[in-house]
Amino acid sequence: MRESSGQERDLKIEELRFNERQHSYDLTQKLSYYVISAELIFCGYMLLNANELAGIHGVRFLYCACGFAAISGILWRFFYNETNHQNVHGTKGRFYRGLLIVQLSVYCIFVVLSLVTFVWILVAGFNYLKITDRSRKEVATTSAQTSGSEIFHLRSECAVLGEKLLNKSIVGSALTQNQTSHYNPQTNRCFVEIDVQRADLKAPGFYLKRYLYDGQTQEMLAVSSNENGSKSGMVYEGAHHKTTDLSYAGYDDAEVYINAMMNDDRQE
Repeated sequence: MRESSGQERDLKIEELRFNERQHSYDLTQKLSYYVISAELIFCGYMLLNANELAGIHGVRFLYCACGFAAISGILWRFFYNETNHQNVHGTKGRFYRGLLIVQLSVYCIFVVLSLVTFVWILVAGFNYLKITDRSRKEVATTSAQTSGSEIFHLRSECAVLGEKLLNKSIVGSALTQNQTSHYNPQTNRCFVEIDVQRADLKAPGFYLKRYLYDGQTQEMLAVSSNENGSKSGMVYEGAHHKTTDLSYAGYDDAEVYINAMMNDDRQE
């Protein structure tokens, strides 16, 4: 009876040991497969994005280390499975010791290359983000400089259009006129204001007419007139302006519109 109990206890102990080895084997198998799969996927990613990653220092070394790590991992799994099978089933052949040495050697290579790969990925990732951030700043600076030069050029062209409109405008000898141009980069439009007033500012009475034009199309957008207190005005660009004030026959509304269109954004 005691002998039977001892045998049962030994069988349970042996079963527990077998379960522990099997659990360890399963855990090692899953972990190694995850690592090998990640290394192979990363190698494929590097091949597909070779042009983008070409600027990273040491990217070739990283690719080789990752590839050799995956290959050594696959070889290690082969030798590990073979030695584990012989060990579990008690069929250790004359090459078992040699297989065990090869397995341990390949395992060390796999671990070292995997660690080097993952560390180098962190270093390469940091360098890539650094390069990307620097490139983004350079592009932003270049774009700002280009945008600034383009706006300057368009403002100059708008001033030329204003001079052309002024030259086409004819007034009597008792009157004088001048023009002011304004380019709005938000709407990409050129506005030209032509003001007509008495040539002799000392003459009695008050006279001022303001004309607002679209510099590109030369279309009159609005006009306001103040002659000795008799005020009137009109906004012709109905698509972009809704009349809200008809006081002084539209004078105030036209004045507000002209001032808004000629407001220089550089002073804001």
